[in-house]
Amino acid sequence: MRTAGVHDFEAVRAMHGRCSAESRVRRYWTSAPEFSRTNWHRLAEPERGVAVVAHDDDRIVAMANILYLDTVGQAEIAFLVEDAWQSRGVGTGLARQALDRCRADGLDTVFAWVCVTNTRMHRLMRSLGADHRALGEGESEFMYDLT
Repeated sequence: MRTAGVHDFEAVRAMHGRCSAESRVRRYWTSAPEFSRTNWHRLAEPERGVAVVAHDDDRIVAMANILYLDTVGQAEIAFLVEDAWQSRGVGTGLARQALDRCRADGLDTVFAWVCVTNTRMHRLMRSLGADHRALGEGESEFMYDLT
């Protein structure tokens, strides 16, 4: 696992292409097949957030995004794991690394907004100690208090 940069666009785009529409919907709430350079810059530019990727040799197989919110000390985290790598601990490792990075960056609160049908992410968030609340309209909020 390593921090990614805007130079990783092609490898991240290729990973998105290997993900099923269902996996993309779980991450982005849409199955849009193309992942644009603009989207990647929004996720990987340091002033807006941090992207962490997991790789197998030269191929990126998963990513975690930490997106800084407008409220100081708060961020959102989100994950995408290539289908072939799901249920192998990659998401858990990325989540732990992302939360460690949030603590090191001095963040107080980290959120994850997750579709209620995304049972894998619900299990992951709970296993790492997140507080949960249902938001309605098919969405759940998980919150980590890092203070």
